[in-house]
Amino acid sequence: ALSRVEQVEELRLEMSEMMRGIEETQNFKPALSLVLGAAEAFPQEAFWRPFADKLCDRMAREFFRQGHWQDATWAAQVRQLAETGSVSAMLLEGHLLMAGYGVSRDEARGVALYQKAFEVGRRRDARFYYAEALFEGRGVAQDLEKADTLVLSFMTRSKHPLEVFLAAQLLWRKAEGDASRWQDVYDLLSHVAEKHPPARHLAAMVLLDHGKTVRE
Repeated sequence: ALSRVEQVEELRLEMSEMMRGIEETQNFKPALSLVLGAAEAFPQEAFWRPFADKLCDRMAREFFRQGHWQDATWAAQVRQLAETGSVSAMLLEGHLLMAGYGVSRDEARGVALYQKAFEVGRRRDARFYYAEALFEGRGVAQDLEKADTLVLSFMTRSKHPLEVFLAAQLLWRKAEGDASRWQDVYDLLSHVAEKHPPARHLAAMVLLDHGKTVRE
């Protein structure tokens, strides 16, 4: 019989081996079952959490790329992982609830998971999804001030096009009441215009409608 320490080490090595090819596979079932089994067997341990995050982040990328997985029943296991406190699993379950994939669509619960993931992990991706929901009023009452608090002090300095784009949209709201802010809106959008075509479109709208406030 293996001791507890030996069991943990055996599982850790097995997960390490399985995760080596996770970027190439679309069949997440074996890895998902293994990580979930480790979480259920050793709920107080932390060794499986990095593997859970890596797996759920990979699954989220594949879901956004294709809009589906091979097996919608995986959603139930994602939910079980989210209940363990895995931030990546919370975000992934939030995506599934927002899309209604493998579960009944429930945008309010999806946003609640985004919020919880942000409060627990303070991760930038959780910040983005929660702030975006607040800005759009999707699954939650629109709250531009709260979205502003989450976004403007952080995402205006970001190099990620989607984060800057969201920050620019919030700043746009401010510029509608304060024309001196249009220059700031244009500067933000122009920084990511080459990487994110919608930003180029909005930057052109600023030039057309508020050209006197910008240099070009």
